[in-house]
Amino acid sequence: FASTLTPSFTAPIPETVQDDFVPVMRFVATSDTHIQKLGDTGCQRISAMMKTAYALSDADEEYNKLDAVVFSGDITDSGYASSFFAFAAVTDVEIRDGTERLAVVSKAHDSYTFFNNSLKVFTGITGQETDFHRIIGGYHFIGVSYDDNGSTFSGKTKWLDERLKKATAEDPDKPVFVYQHPHPALTVYGSVNWGDLDTRNVLSKYPQVVNFSGHSHYAASDPRSVWQGEFTAINDGGLAYYELAVDGKNGQFPEEKDRMSQALIIEVDADNRVLVKVLDVDAGAIMREFLIDNITEESKQKYNPE
Repeated sequence: FASTLTPSFTAPIPETVQDDFVPVMRFVATSDTHIQKLGDTGCQRISAMMKTAYALSDADEEYNKLDAVVFSGDITDSGYASSFFAFAAVTDVEIRDGTERLAVVSKAHDSYTFFNNSLKVFTGITGQETDFHRIIGGYHFIGVSYDDNGSTFSGKTKWLDERLKKATAEDPDKPVFVYQHPHPALTVYGSVNWGDLDTRNVLSKYPQVVNFSGHSHYAASDPRSVWQGEFTAINDGGLAYYELAVDGKNGQFPEEKDRMSQALIIEVDADNRVLVKVLDVDAGAIMREFLIDNITEESKQKYNPE
């Protein structure tokens, strides 16, 4: 059955830049898989992404675990039940025991078919909750999907605030990882056009937050895709077609956009430093690395528009 999902793929072991970084936790952050049916490009890229992430993990003599994979919405292209089944099938095959599979559901493509019932359909098919607060490797993972109306986050902001208050009170120095589909407004590359204010207003209260989002399909390898202000925000790029900001010279969709897909491999060390590895999924290569030395001290933050 597994061989029918994806073509044969032998993952290379990506070369990385940081050689003095010893992880104590590792996970994959991705979004926008846009699966239509079993075995399609979205499924193939999940397979390639996982094989490369495991190859990198297995080769690490210091820490060879992959603790989690988190999908930040637009899992499907049209929200069909068959597309959610395809997601469940390919991830069941490709994600090993010991690696947590987490996901949030978007109001966009994931809700095109079942509208306000999309979250319930996703949970019924995959068995996964669409809002989650989990502790993995000693770190808090919090994910928030849209309200049941499929349009806003306003009904979830109180819950998100309560979760963050509890998580940050346990250890104010540890990063807390938060996931939703659209970027928090006015943060990372793509957030001007594809940003959300409801989540931004809550996250701004917690400097420990490291937020992951997608939706824009803008390049994760662009230096503007990591932003630090009241909190840290990171654009995960996405597994489907590439987009760019319209700047007067390039269109929204570059030529051969469908040949590019990106995901993030995130590592955390004992000093709570966060290493962001931008993965070219199709090539199985690390395109760029961003080292976030300090989460909570504004004077040490180095990723901002200025």
